[in-house]
Amino acid sequence: MPQSFSKISSSTSPVQLRVRCTSSSPFSIWTLYTASVRLALNPRVQLSTFYQYNSFDQQGRWNVRFSWEYIPLSFIYLVFNDTQTDLFDPVQRTTQFISKITFLKQF
Repeated sequence: MPQSFSKISSSTSPVQLRVRCTSSSPFSIWTLYTASVRLALNPRVQLSTFYQYNSFDQQGRWNVRFSWEYIPLSFIYLVFNDTQTDLFDPVQRTTQFISKITFLKQF
């Protein structure tokens, strides 16, 4: 059964922080660490950041997402992903930048 803990800020706050540490058993040799932060300037503009580290394969992963609802039900998303694995020599790294624009025209 996984062992974990987390800390979450008030749901009414514009800033939320979550931290979790998970392992498969109390005697496990690997652990998964997770932290995330969500900032909301207002309900239409948000920035979410997520970091995860897996001690088994020594892999760290970042995900940063900006979203803006520029008109009702139409969004602009900017996403940055970064993965680094320390298991190999040299260190392997993958970086991605993704953007998406949606537009809803109501008749």
